[in-house]
Amino acid sequence: MDIAIIAAFSFITLCIAVWFLPEPNLSGIAALIIGVGWSITFILWGVIALQQEQLDEQQGTKLTAGRIEEYAAEYQTLARQTFDLNKEMLVLQKEMLSQNKEMLVLQKQMFDIQKATHAQNKEMLVSQKEMLSQNKDMLEKNKEMLGLQKQMFDIQKATYAHNKEMLTQNKEMVALQRRLVPATEMGATRGTQERIATILHIQAGQMDVALKKMGVDDAKRPWVPPRR
Repeated sequence: MDIAIIAAFSFITLCIAVWFLPEPNLSGIAALIIGVGWSITFILWGVIALQQEQLDEQQGTKLTAGRIEEYAAEYQTLARQTFDLNKEMLVLQKEMLSQNKEMLVLQKQMFDIQKATHAQNKEMLVSQKEMLSQNKDMLEKNKEMLGLQKQMFDIQKATYAHNKEMLTQNKEMVALQRRLVPATEMGATRGTQERIATILHIQAGQMDVALKKMGVDDAKRPWVPPRR
């Protein structure tokens, strides 16, 4: 472009110099040459400008193509990284899904265990209630048995005392009977018989009291005549 400008400037200078020549024919030729030179100069300027635009476009195209390649490389890198990340995320999601499935299975097992345990606890509660009721019944029965045992003990105690007293009375009766056999006096015999009757009456009364403590009805107990 600089060479074309210098050539055009030199041509214009030559035309001006020729224009001022004294010969008229040369002046006309110079004018023609100047007109043609100006036309050529303008045409050259247009061609040069067009070439400059084309050169700029080519450079811009080269720059744009280089940038596109850079962008494409960066995009491929980012796409590869994104693909790798998505692949890792997919693996993690699969692992989480597997863990969630395992947790679901464990939760179901725990629920089944809790359900069975709840049923067992319910049965155990019912059994404990039944055992408590049975223990209460047993306690009442034990209380009744304790009362009966106490009554039996009292009866046995009274019977023991009664038997002891009867044994003493029987010994006395035997002694009186022994005395009754050799006795010859009527008064001694009668006194001995009265003593025996008294002892028998006392024994009958004691027996009646013992039977009454044992719960024997009046109709079933033997009749005890009143003492004279």
